[in-house]
Amino acid sequence: MRIPASPDSPLAISRGTICLWLNVSWTDSGTILEYSNSAVQLRIYRRHLQPRFRGENRFNMGANVLGDDWPRFLLREEAFYPHSMAVVGEGQWHHFAVAYDDRSKRVTGWRDGELISVVDLSTIAVEPLKREDLKEIVTGNDFAGFIDDLRIYNRILSDDDVRNIFNSTRSVYAGRTDAIPTTTRWRFTHISNRIARCIRHGFKHALPPAVKDQSYYVKSQPKVRTRPFGPPQTNWPRP
Repeated sequence: MRIPASPDSPLAISRGTICLWLNVSWTDSGTILEYSNSAVQLRIYRRHLQPRFRGENRFNMGANVLGDDWPRFLLREEAFYPHSMAVVGEGQWHHFAVAYDDRSKRVTGWRDGELISVVDLSTIAVEPLKREDLKEIVTGNDFAGFIDDLRIYNRILSDDDVRNIFNSTRSVYAGRTDAIPTTTRWRFTHISNRIARCIRHGFKHALPPAVKDQSYYVKSQPKVRTRPFGPPQTNWPRP
C-alpha cells in the first residue's frame, strides 16, 4: 500500500490522531504503517501495538528518549508495551487509535473504543511532527495482515470520538474470520486496504460535526499481494 503525500498535504500532520481496523496474521509482523519521513510509525513490538514519532528537529520517540528518571515512566520508551490492552491478537479484528499531542506532551492509545494508556512525555522536549520530506505513507515490507478503515485526523480525538468511531463500524468486523493461508514455501500477504484516494469530510456518521470538519478518510478497493517465502531470511517473520 502506498498513499502519495507531500509536506503540503493534509496528511502531513503536526499533531493528530490515526485510527484503523487491524487484523494481523502473525504477531511479529514488524511495521504496520509508516510515513516515508519517519514522522509516524505504527509497529508491532512483542505482540503489542507500538507507535513511534519523529519531530521536526531533534525529537525522536525511541530507545534514546529515556533519561535518568526512566523508572518513573514504564510506558514511555516502549509506548503501550506491556499493557494488556495493547495486544494486537492474531487473526482477530481490533480497532486501534493513537494520538500524538506535542502541546499536552503525551501520546494516547485506544483499542476497541477503550483507553489503553496515556504515555507521559512531560519531561521531554517534544516537537510538532516532521512534515518535511514526506512523499508517501506505506505499509511495512514485512507486514502480513489486513488493514481497513484507515483515518488520519489533524486534531486530537477525545475518548468519546474514538468510541463513536468504534461503535459505528464494529458491526462490519463482528464475527469475521479473515485469515491468511501460509505454507513453508509461500507467504501470502493479503492487505485489505480501502486506501487510494484521500477524501476530506468522507465519513459522515461516526463523529460529531465538530470533528468531521477536521477529518481525512481514505478508502479504496481491497488488494492482494503475494511474495515467495524462499530460503530462510532473518528479516522476514516466519509463519
